[in-house]
Amino acid sequence: MIQDALLALPDPTPRQVSVPGVDDPVVGVLVDLSVPHLNRPLDYLLDKKTKDAPVGAQVRVNMAGTRRNGWIISRGHTTTHAGKLATIASLTSRRAVLAPFIYALAERLADKYCGSIAGILAEAIPKRHKGTEDAFTANFVTPTTPRCDGDAFAHTDSGQALFEHIKAGESPRAVMQGLPGKGKQGWLSQFVALIAATAVSGRGALAVLPTVRHVQALSSALERAKIDHLKVTSSLSEAERYRAHLTCLAGGTQVVIGTRSAIWAPLEDVGTILIWDEASDSLAGRRSPYLHARTIAVERAALQKSALVLAGYVFSAEAQLLLEANWCALVRPERASLRANTATNQAPTEQELEAYGPSGHMRIPPPAHRLLSKGLQSGPVLVQVPRAGYVPVVSCSKCGMLSHCASCAGPIALSGTGILECRWCGKKQANYACPQCGSNAPRSAKVGAGRVGEELGRAFPGVAVTISGSVGTVVEQVDDSSRLVIATPGAEPLANGGYRAAVLLDGAALASRPELWAPTEALRRWLNAAALVRPDGRTLLLGCADRALAGAFIRWDGPGWARRDLKERRELHLPPAAWLVALDGSRKGVYEVIRALQEYPKKLDFEVLGPLEADGGCRALLKATTGTHRQLMTGLNAVQASRSAARMPKVRVQVSPADLWSID
Repeated sequence: MIQDALLALPDPTPRQVSVPGVDDPVVGVLVDLSVPHLNRPLDYLLDKKTKDAPVGAQVRVNMAGTRRNGWIISRGHTTTHAGKLATIASLTSRRAVLAPFIYALAERLADKYCGSIAGILAEAIPKRHKGTEDAFTANFVTPTTPRCDGDAFAHTDSGQALFEHIKAGESPRAVMQGLPGKGKQGWLSQFVALIAATAVSGRGALAVLPTVRHVQALSSALERAKIDHLKVTSSLSEAERYRAHLTCLAGGTQVVIGTRSAIWAPLEDVGTILIWDEASDSLAGRRSPYLHARTIAVERAALQKSALVLAGYVFSAEAQLLLEANWCALVRPERASLRANTATNQAPTEQELEAYGPSGHMRIPPPAHRLLSKGLQSGPVLVQVPRAGYVPVVSCSKCGMLSHCASCAGPIALSGTGILECRWCGKKQANYACPQCGSNAPRSAKVGAGRVGEELGRAFPGVAVTISGSVGTVVEQVDDSSRLVIATPGAEPLANGGYRAAVLLDGAALASRPELWAPTEALRRWLNAAALVRPDGRTLLLGCADRALAGAFIRWDGPGWARRDLKERRELHLPPAAWLVALDGSRKGVYEVIRALQEYPKKLDFEVLGPLEADGGCRALLKATTGTHRQLMTGLNAVQASRSAARMPKVRVQVSPADLWSID
């Protein structure tokens, strides 16, 4: 194998390089290529035109006959390259856009998760906007001392100590259970207090939140506290995002809040990193190496010696693992405070609903109907539906087979106007017939928010119905008048004064999915909806067969569920208790990678599960203990580099895949 030959080579000897009129002419350039064997800086030369290029500047270089972007990582006067060095083609900008600590973080993550440094930096550094750069002027912020007290942590376990340590300039780490945001002890007040404490210590703060709505809520709270801050969200234009990036580099702000991309904000002196709703799938990466914001935050806090607070109503198994490893402390509200600031949650069992006879098995059983009726007497009520649309899933009324499009095999849905159409390609299914029995009489298999809204509108005549979901327009806020609000998870509007009641339908729709995160994600979405209900209101969960999960919902016991979830994963040797790596590719490619790891010069301790074949290709899982996983990733990086150099078929690597045997 190629890696054997590389390991046998002697270490290259540095040699001096000089260019007349240029000091330190040798620059290490990370070329913007996601190629494993070039996942490192390459040496180039500066000439008189580019001699003023600073470390961190963006350049253009010639690579394999084409011009590529790159970043200058280092400057010096020696190289280990034996041949003639190529000269930088051009200097894109004389402004440094890559901070050294951001590069170190990207390098650290790429090594640990078998990713591309350039691919990670593509997320971290926004696309250059020349007009914005030319017009940009650095305005340094004069440090201010905001009002700072720990009242928001008055009724918590260890919260006051966390606040005082951060205020003193220390770097504690904590996993924190929050309370609904608008109270004096709510998570918004706690985040403002921690950001103020960080400012008092003379350092910067970074807060990452799952949605733009959360960012706006925290921004309003910071404005009331008179704390200057910068917002970085996915709604920014290219020019606005680039300006925000330059502002951070120039020291023009000490507080940055935003959605997932804000975790890369180049604040040099980050005293505290805060993440709200850390278990949210909105914070997960969508491109290789699929890094969650929580993962990046943990590595960044360790690298920059920052305080770290992972918060939410529910904890992920990863956060619970950090707790049990004593890497961080637990902060949670006292039980009396939890009861006083949250709605009463209920989850009737099937046996309890059977007492109502046939009506107990209806979509809206009698207890839910009574709860909605009572709530509507004084204000808005919320109904959470797990699916958008009218009838998103259709089946044959004769044999029960799910209906699929003949053109693309996508699921067929029924619109509110009675038209059958494919949810994937949009093709109308006017003459649809079941391929199994030939019947042309479909029926609804699963209903969406539109159908539920229609049914409730008939059940409560004269009451306004508002539908908020992914198919229609997402409604941001409703007033305090009596109305039915039908929403999909994550699209629930805020209600002035809070909802009087909430009903969560079909709890098993998400909780019973095959992904590892499904139960925790279901509990997170339920509690996020329950947090919108007034403390004197009630929330009713229907259709959850898992009584342990329903019990955690009733008790608002996110920490207890995280302990149970991690315990079960330990027993089954699943992530994060074990290190699991998915290999996706052709059958030949996956087997070649496994064989190369088994023959690696330094023996690697891992177990192979599979490979299994599917329509999308072939997948194998590599399992290692948390004590031997670093050696496995070192070997995997070397194997991927050697395969890339030999131009062998690509094999995708993903650490801790949510769906163990699904191939995208």
